[in-house]
Amino acid sequence: GAAMSAEIPLSHKLAGNSEAMVRSRVQSKLEDYLPAATDSVLCDYVMVMLGNMKTKDQVANDLEAFLGDSESHEFTSWLWQLLEDVERRDGGPPVLASATVKPATRNRSRSPV
Repeated sequence: GAAMSAEIPLSHKLAGNSEAMVRSRVQSKLEDYLPAATDSVLCDYVMVMLGNMKTKDQVANDLEAFLGDSESHEFTSWLWQLLEDVERRDGGPPVLASATVKPATRNRSRSPV
């Protein structure tokens, strides 16, 4: 439905360190769905779609051919949640220094996966 006006594309201005993190999370998540997909082709495709400001529905539709119907929507929901978390943590537009200066996330007790 096009009535979902809340479906805004993300700003996709991922800070340098965030993009690398998102990319690796996307890659490992895709491997959950497609154990054979150990190359980064599909992951690159997802990142390109994000860069092209595609909406969640568009990304899910484009991935149906690869992941299947329900899986593509499940993956896209996971991806959007991840990107929202990243944007919230980055707190707005990326700062140029963000690639070198790590944000103070060490108070988060999350073991590196």
